[in-house]
Amino acid sequence: MSNENIRNVVNRIVKEVINGKNLELVEELYATSYVSHMLPPQMPNGPAGQRQFFSYFFSAFPDFKLTFEQELLDGNHVIGRGYFTGTHKGEFQGIAPTGKQVKVGFMDIWRVEGNRLAEYWGSADMLGLLQQLGAIPAN
Repeated sequence: MSNENIRNVVNRIVKEVINGKNLELVEELYATSYVSHMLPPQMPNGPAGQRQFFSYFFSAFPDFKLTFEQELLDGNHVIGRGYFTGTHKGEFQGIAPTGKQVKVGFMDIWRVEGNRLAEYWGSADMLGLLQQLGAIPAN
């Protein structure tokens, strides 16, 4: 698989699925054996769990947008660093909507196999997110 194809899979997920909110593409772009190392324990792996996760996040932050500031390719892995933004308009982890806008840094690793996302590792500044929502004191 070429570097361009690997990047294209991840870029389609970011642009069309995440930023475009097109959850119909999850089955096309995620392997049936897809494993996320970031899904909450109550959500299953595979495309169905990822779709459930996106639906939950998009209901809490309807204008959710992911932005890569840096993207590196290593074999069939895409490593990304950036931030996501959104306005808290729905319940999130027991926190009632605040109307607050958030900006949260992240680092991701995406493994692509056969033109589909096969595995994902991610780390986001969840403490910073909860502080921005006012659920945890900033200092």
